[in-house]
Amino acid sequence: MGSRGSPGLRMGRAGSPGLGFLAASFAAGAVYDAALGLVILASPPAVLAFFSIPPPPDPMHFRFAALLLLVLPLFYILPAVDPARFAPVAAAGTGARTLGAAFLFAHAAAGAPAAYVGFAAVDAAFALAHAWGLRRAGLDLLGRTRRL
Repeated sequence: MGSRGSPGLRMGRAGSPGLGFLAASFAAGAVYDAALGLVILASPPAVLAFFSIPPPPDPMHFRFAALLLLVLPLFYILPAVDPARFAPVAAAGTGARTLGAAFLFAHAAAGAPAAYVGFAAVDAAFALAHAWGLRRAGLDLLGRTRRL
């Protein structure tokens, strides 16, 4: 019987050093996303100018991106608080960061401003940190205990 979640599914190894790293990486990711979202909402023109990004035809698109950056931390904070219990959320968050990095790298490769490479690199770094934390905690990329 598992400790939490589905019967027979054990979420991580108690006392695993990877759980602390996993929690810290998700806490840092949540702070990064929330801070970026707040800065974008507070002053969209300044952010666009700072990163040399042309303004979108409809400012709502940029503001909506900021809203997403404020919503994502609500999910990332779960594995930051209890990485063993929310290991599947951590796994999904790792996938989301990976997809975000791929999307932003592709966007930059298609001719978007260079700032997108920086945003992609940050997402890629968080994805790698999350994946490493999952591995150190003895979890696979679905948040399940790995068989040794």
